[in-house]
Amino acid sequence: IVQEGQYANLGTVTAEDADAKGIVVTDEDPSHYFGEVAGGDEFTVAVQPDTWNTNWPGSSGTVSAKIQGGDLASIDPTSIMLFESDPAAAVVPTNSPGITGNHIRARFSKAEAFDMLDDPVSGEIRTVVVRFVANGVEVDLPAEIRIVGPGN
Repeated sequence: IVQEGQYANLGTVTAEDADAKGIVVTDEDPSHYFGEVAGGDEFTVAVQPDTWNTNWPGSSGTVSAKIQGGDLASIDPTSIMLFESDPAAAVVPTNSPGITGNHIRARFSKAEAFDMLDDPVSGEIRTVVVRFVANGVEVDLPAEIRIVGPGN
C-alpha cells in the first residue's frame, strides 16, 4: 500500500543459468516514489457560529461544520469529529451529519463543543479542528473561533 512520504528500495535477483552450469547472473532494479495524501486540499470547512459564548456550558443547541469541495461521497459521515488541539484530550463526535446540496453539514452539541476547549477566555481567538475520513485517509481542517462572554 502506498504511504505518504519518500519511499525507495532496491530489488536484487541472483540466478544460476540452467543450461550453462556454474554461470551466475545478477540484476538490480532501484524503485522509488514520493507518496502524497490526496483529498485534504480539496475540502474546506466553516464552523458556524464562529463566535462561541462563555455562557454556553450546559446550554442546548448545536455548532455545525460545513464541509465543502472535493468528492463529498468519499467522506465517511460517521467519522466527522471536532476537537481543539489534541483529539486524545477531548473529541466531540457529530450527532447528525448529512449531505445537503454541495456540502456536508455536521452538527455538534453546543455544550459539548464548548466543554472541549481548554480554559477558554473571553476575547481569545482559538483554532478548532474538524477531522473526517475521506477515501480511507484522515483529513484535518482547522477553523478559527472567537470566544466572547460577559462584557463583549
